[in-house]
Amino acid sequence: MLATILHGARDVRCEEVSEPKIQKPADAIIRLSASCICGSDLWPFRGLNDVKAPMAMGHEYCGIVEEVGSAVKTVHPGQFVVEQVWLANGFTAILVTHDVAEAREAASPSSARRQSAS
Repeated sequence: MLATILHGARDVRCEEVSEPKIQKPADAIIRLSASCICGSDLWPFRGLNDVKAPMAMGHEYCGIVEEVGSAVKTVHPGQFVVEQVWLANGFTAILVTHDVAEAREAASPSSARRQSAS
């Protein structure tokens, strides 16, 4: 499969990479419909952050869930999901289209404080 890989300042390449595999119980594999370059990708692209090793770009995406690990309970194969980094709270929050409001609330800092207090 093709991936967008940043090798250094202003050095971005489309490269063949291995197909993903479930490695941890909380993993999910998503067939991307679209992905975009995040603003955080632009700092190393412009040379303002060092690139110590080639890194994948485009961690904001939407697509279809293909497979999930044994600990994943909120999304299922065949569902369309959207991920935006601004919703993450120390983890990547995946939003299922019919549960966007619920996922947004679960990923909010106030929700994290409520959960840690219980």
